[in-house]
Amino acid sequence: MSPINLIDTEYVTLQYLPDKKALYHVIHKPYPDDQCFKNTLNAGADALQQYGIHKWLSDDRNLGPMSPELLQWGAVEFNPRAIA
Repeated sequence: MSPINLIDTEYVTLQYLPDKKALYHVIHKPYPDDQCFKNTLNAGADALQQYGIHKWLSDDRNLGPMSPELLQWGAVEFNPRAIA
């Protein structure tokens, strides 16, 4: 089965891989702001629920530095949502 593109921008590609029942994202270059990164993770969390996915593969080599606020958001808001 072909991958389903959920996001495909100059910053990131987020795909659902139906044959593997997994999400995959690759970051192409650092995001211009924290909200863009949050949008990607939120879209992924939505897809986890929508498709019943239990795996998420990430290539974050080109992410760049993350702000302390973004790290806090990830720990407090995103991680619990994705795990649930």
